[in-house]
Amino acid sequence: MARPYDKRKVYDVSPRQMLDRFALVSAFVVGFVGSLTLKHYGASPFLAAGFSVSVLVVYAIFTYCLTSLRLEPETIGDNTYYLGFLFTLTSLAYTLYNVAQTSSAGGNSAQLLPDVISGFGVA
Repeated sequence: MARPYDKRKVYDVSPRQMLDRFALVSAFVVGFVGSLTLKHYGASPFLAAGFSVSVLVVYAIFTYCLTSLRLEPETIGDNTYYLGFLFTLTSLAYTLYNVAQTSSAGGNSAQLLPDVISGFGVA
């Protein structure tokens, strides 16, 4: 006789997985808010990119060294890659938003090109 289907096993998230996800989302929020704050206040593009890279490095070290959160190296590499990709997309979106605002206000398109290139962030 077949066992009844148990939905909890499919959708249930273990406390360990919840901790992994919390660390990843926290790193994204810190990197996202910090990078956009630096860009908004006119910090150097190198400073904003350096902040994002430092968040990636701290996340990788944190998830490797913390015993209750220790992830496999492949998982750490994948998550760090995805974080970098998300930081790049948010940086690009912020830059394109600023370009659209400047060009709608009558700005010169030729002067915007260096801002767009420097705004790509971690990429």
